[in-house]
Amino acid sequence: MAQHIVRQINSLMGKGDFAAALKRLKPILKKEPRNAGLQNVTGVCTARAVSQNGAVPYFTRAVNLDPNNNEFRCNLTLALVLTGKHELAQPHIDQLMKEIPDDHRPHHYSAMVAAGALDFEAVLKHTDRMLELETDNIDALKLRGDALTEMQQPQEALKCFQTIVAIKPEDLNALKALAQSLSMLGQREAAVSLYFAMLEINPNEPFAIHQVALLCSEEQFSDAEDLVERLEQTPSKSVSAQILSLLAKANLLRRQKKLEQAMPY
Repeated sequence: MAQHIVRQINSLMGKGDFAAALKRLKPILKKEPRNAGLQNVTGVCTARAVSQNGAVPYFTRAVNLDPNNNEFRCNLTLALVLTGKHELAQPHIDQLMKEIPDDHRPHHYSAMVAAGALDFEAVLKHTDRMLELETDNIDALKLRGDALTEMQQPQEALKCFQTIVAIKPEDLNALKALAQSLSMLGQREAAVSLYFAMLEINPNEPFAIHQVALLCSEEQFSDAEDLVERLEQTPSKSVSAQILSLLAKANLLRRQKKLEQAMPY
């Protein structure tokens, strides 16, 4: 493959334009179907631009053409895990554990499979190893926090999510998980402040607005009303967002009724 084409494809991928890179790759791949590197990079672009499921055949061909390449095997394994094909992924995980035992990735894949099987003790075991290898590995902290939450250990989960937020202060998923942990521990005001922090990053984040409507103090009630009204005026194609908008409205109405009932006459 000509170097100028390689540079163009790398440039497109560097800009995040995986769809355009994929368009350039497809005709080249037809001419060089036994090029393992091309199969792999086409898989990467397909995973980002189309779907992980669509990437599996490319990664599979890459591994079959170059079975000793652990990068290709890692890409295939991750795609299989993310698409729920855990039984197909397991032999690859086992091989990666032997080939690259000090790489966090096979432990990550094992933790994801364990989480899918609701084996939270195994999640903790594999995330322990990930954090030994990389002390600030966000994937490990997230999986560990979620597992501890499921194991009814919110205080320990809280530490994981606090660490993630310290590393990535604008990570909406981490802020959400941390707020939920605080709420479980009865720290309502702290949870609400985090939901407001989420809304500074994304003003129409439906889950945050729903939770503010549910948990806010009387002093914050008018702010919550404004948020819910704004959310209603911003239609979303997402069914979950629409449901959260309705729930937020229902929470406000329910709380408003309670406030009215509590008022002296």
